[in-house]
Amino acid sequence: MSTALAPPTSAAPRTGPLDWLPGWWSQVHADPETGGREVRTAARTAAALSGSGYQVHEGVGGTGVVGLLRNGSGPTVLLRAELDALAVAGPDGTTRAHHACGHDLNLAALVGTAHVLAGRTDRWRGTLAVLAQPAEELLTGARAVLDDGLLELVGEPDVVLAQHAATLPAGTVAHAAPDPSGPHPRVTAAGARGRVELRGPGGHPGTARGPDVGTLLAELVLALPGCAAADGTVRAGRVVVGTAANVVPTHAVLELSVRAADDAACDRTTARTTARAHALASTLEGATVRVVWTSVPAVHADGPLTDRLEDAQRTAGLGVARTPALGAVEDVGLLARARCGARIPLAYWLFGGIDEARWVEARAASDPSRLEARLGAAHTADFALDPVPALRTGVRALLAAAHSVLAHPHTPR
Repeated sequence: MSTALAPPTSAAPRTGPLDWLPGWWSQVHADPETGGREVRTAARTAAALSGSGYQVHEGVGGTGVVGLLRNGSGPTVLLRAELDALAVAGPDGTTRAHHACGHDLNLAALVGTAHVLAGRTDRWRGTLAVLAQPAEELLTGARAVLDDGLLELVGEPDVVLAQHAATLPAGTVAHAAPDPSGPHPRVTAAGARGRVELRGPGGHPGTARGPDVGTLLAELVLALPGCAAADGTVRAGRVVVGTAANVVPTHAVLELSVRAADDAACDRTTARTTARAHALASTLEGATVRVVWTSVPAVHADGPLTDRLEDAQRTAGLGVARTPALGAVEDVGLLARARCGARIPLAYWLFGGIDEARWVEARAASDPSRLEARLGAAHTADFALDPVPALRTGVRALLAAAHSVLAHPHTPR
């Protein structure tokens, strides 16, 4: 892959080497769109897949894009990446859309891999289904594409493959460590996004007596640690109360996140938080409360499939490591639950996005526990991976994984 960063001359990729890919990534990175609003990102992705020869379906589950390439009999392999960016606060306190989690790199690696595989149809057999999924950060995108007929478009996949850029050295990948409790290691936590909406009487601060919805919301935030199940957390992410300093608010909103080791612990945490919100609302005459949760299961990688992909990625020249289960959440696991009565094998891994020299320098200068913060922690305005080595790693990792699963045509001796 060339290190040139000039954008391609057209929306569709050129044939040949992936010298256009960093430029394609730079367009996506410079034009971030948050969940459910990824119109321009989706259009760029659809154009790239169409230019590579895929049959493209747009508007799946809102803004999702599905590309299909059928190449004879063989397995159906679903490759998935995300379209959406995050809303994060910058140094001046203003909120803006920003690719602060690496979805732009995941998406570009997916597009690059799809392009390479389309040019190598003599080396594999089967069906490639490429999914650019919306609204992963909202935890709603996977459900949305399934509800909108993903399986009717694709057929039932034999495997689901997904990856995520990470603060690791470029040229490496990391799969979930084996789980002593079962054959399928846990990759990510179970989790939920919640919205608590309180309404109640307001008025003038000089005449109001007793609590108000702002006070109740503050009490709920302080009570959150006691709502979490063991080995879990529940944290406030966004608080909106009132309209002015001299107006007792009638409306207050809390948006929060739950993380837990398993689905049952996540459910216990959401139930406790809901109960606490209702209990607090009952102390204010005339108050009402509404609590809404969007939950996703913990992601478990298929053990035998992970072993197979590790071998393929190692053969492709990548460094391969194992990582403990992540505290992050992902909705990709819903795609692996699509099969009626059985689990579709899923593999999910991290690929490194830090240039080797930068990694060595940061390792030498930092306490290991603060390494990510020094390099730019995910979900902050400082998050910044190195695009060219990250893309090179992401394409190699996903390409090796896909090739290892797709059927290979018989070559006469």
